[in-house]
Amino acid sequence: LSLSLSLPGYLSFAMVRFSTFVVVTLLTASAQAAYDVNIKSVCVTQNANFCEEWSHTGELKEDTKCFPADAMIAVPGDAPARLGDLRIGDAVVGWDGHQFTNTTLSAWLHLDAKRMATFLQIHTVDEKILEVSPEHSVGVWSEGCTGAASNCLQYAMARTLTPGESLVDKNGYPAQIASIEPVTKLGSYAPYTPTATYVVNDFVVHAFATLESPAKFEWLFSVFMDWSTWWYGEHAQPSGEEEYMHPVAAALGTATSKLSAPGAHNRQRRATSSSNGNSGGEQVRKAMNLLVVTIAEMTPHL
Repeated sequence: LSLSLSLPGYLSFAMVRFSTFVVVTLLTASAQAAYDVNIKSVCVTQNANFCEEWSHTGELKEDTKCFPADAMIAVPGDAPARLGDLRIGDAVVGWDGHQFTNTTLSAWLHLDAKRMATFLQIHTVDEKILEVSPEHSVGVWSEGCTGAASNCLQYAMARTLTPGESLVDKNGYPAQIASIEPVTKLGSYAPYTPTATYVVNDFVVHAFATLESPAKFEWLFSVFMDWSTWWYGEHAQPSGEEEYMHPVAAALGTATSKLSAPGAHNRQRRATSSSNGNSGGEQVRKAMNLLVVTIAEMTPHL
């Protein structure tokens, strides 16, 4: 995306004088589609203390946060099932933080059976493939960790991964990434389970997207899902004829965007040390902010 924008002097105070990185969410009236716009802004015409004209360059990326229809999800005691064939109530395999366990598909956070979407195709050295949207969280093996998966498994957004890092496979072992490339596939599916995790194409993935530390917000999301069940009734299987977005997912997505500070993603935040700013108090503050903003976003729909 490349554009030029002229602003009256009295509006230019909203812009900064130096190049900056901005993340904004654009919602279309028809499809509620979200986009990331990474913009670098440079003042072209300066007038006293105001910039009269700005030049903007950046990138527009569609925000899918899902898996394609032909992704294979692990189910108990049987061959994996095609994600597009899964129904609410079906049993699947999840990760509870310590071990693999049986769980169920309790809701769809997003489902669009007819959408062509761009995913990241992640190839591992053992020739397995995971296809996932850039913002979705996947299980990664903590660098240098030599323990079990219960100690070494962390989560990161797929777009932050690089060859040489490792995913976590269905047996709880690291699977080194060989290459990553974009691919366009049919369907956009985001299932939700009580464990907030499942196994796709033999790799552990999280149910959430856009959050840097998704596991820390599982309890909060569970509260919202229980609340939505009480208010809306049991989750129903979407028809697939039109795009479906769960009201909790829609509200949380908007709330997360509002609370996200501008700036490039800091991949070091995946570290477990409290010295990186992810202290218990900070996480509680973030969770409470998310709670308040999400309730505000959901209230008009109740």
